[in-house]
Amino acid sequence: MNRISLDYHLPLTLAVAEWLAPQARTAAFGTPSLDHILVVVPTGEAGRQLRLALTKRLGALVPPRIVQPRALLEPAENAVGGSMPTATPAEWLSLLADELRRIGPDELGVLLPPKGRPHETRDEAESAGRLGAPRQALTFAWGLGMARQFAAVWDELGKAGLTVADVASRAATGTFPTPESPLPDEEVARWRDFAELERRLFGRLHAAGREHPVETRRRWMRDPRVPEGIERIALPALVDAPPAFHAVLAALASAGTPVDVLLHAPESESASFDEWGRPTGVPAPADFPALDDAHIRRCPDPAHQAAAVADTFLAEPDAAIGMADPDLLPALVSAFLSRQKTLHNPADFPVRETSLGRVIDLVWGLLGKPRPMVSAMRFLRTADVRAALSGPGSALRGVPPERALSALDALCADHLPLTVEEFAAYLDRQRESSPPENMESTDAKAEAV
Repeated sequence: MNRISLDYHLPLTLAVAEWLAPQARTAAFGTPSLDHILVVVPTGEAGRQLRLALTKRLGALVPPRIVQPRALLEPAENAVGGSMPTATPAEWLSLLADELRRIGPDELGVLLPPKGRPHETRDEAESAGRLGAPRQALTFAWGLGMARQFAAVWDELGKAGLTVADVASRAATGTFPTPESPLPDEEVARWRDFAELERRLFGRLHAAGREHPVETRRRWMRDPRVPEGIERIALPALVDAPPAFHAVLAALASAGTPVDVLLHAPESESASFDEWGRPTGVPAPADFPALDDAHIRRCPDPAHQAAAVADTFLAEPDAAIGMADPDLLPALVSAFLSRQKTLHNPADFPVRETSLGRVIDLVWGLLGKPRPMVSAMRFLRTADVRAALSGPGSALRGVPPERALSALDALCADHLPLTVEEFAAYLDRQRESSPPENMESTDAKAEAV
């Protein structure tokens, strides 16, 4: 593994582009190519920004293969040797749903408490000629709903390359989650039941000639391979990735694939990062409070949660909102609207598309040289600017904005200035060449502006 310090004076994306550029090779028709390098980035947006930076740096090129960490955990079809193909989600979820439907009343009672299982109604029992307590009614629809909930657990364990049996075994020995804080007995029993359910599912999949995706991933982690044509892998300041990803990278590095760990920091601070480029020993801010139950407010549903967030935010002018679940956004937007406030989500609606963003965009256009007269006219016509110019002490000196803009329109229509500089030069020439008695109209327009 190679640890490389990037130019930390540049933004990370530009620093990565500068590091990649000298490694470009000449492809067909003389086009630079970085297709022999695999770059792992945290998000799709990071990948798009890197491609854009490389295009600005090299022009037309064949970009590197840019993927997210999960891509190295999902082998291509037939990439992993094995006697059985991987089951599709539809296949293993349907088998799990059917297995759950067959659970007996006395089986897996900790994982699936009998009282929580659906039962037939008393009317249904009587219509079937049965007396006494209603029996379990474990339908396929119920099983499929439970299977999807269990699928989320397998997906989370898969990030570390674990099965339920692995967790159950560690929990039984008191080493999960840590030896210092083992699980209580009831949780250990629940994981034991879950492991039994997993064993039954895997058995039915194997009987059908299939294996669970987590089994495929575990075999892939033992013998991973880089995509065809890839000669090296680059990790540009990748601080957050599943544990299984680093296990795959370690196996690839041991097999001879160069792995470049790119640090966005001075070389003198390289000891502050671990072997994968993740910061180590970063102290928490001194004023950051410890999180305990007093800081957690429980709400019964998203609507109540959104209302509590809106009330807290509006009462605290320095508050900020961070959301882990984007599905809660509609409820939050509704809560703010009911309080006559508009909530802006920059992830869904760029700031540039807002009224403030458009004004800033116009101002930015007027800061350069030359300054387009069209931008100046649009800037003067924005609602916020017109309101500011109408206030006391403004440059209009009591002239209504409508009258001033009409005078400016007439002046521009007569002389068609393309830039603010041309407009200013015209006014200067008028003052120097026109007799005082003929300048009243022009000066009135200029004074209004």
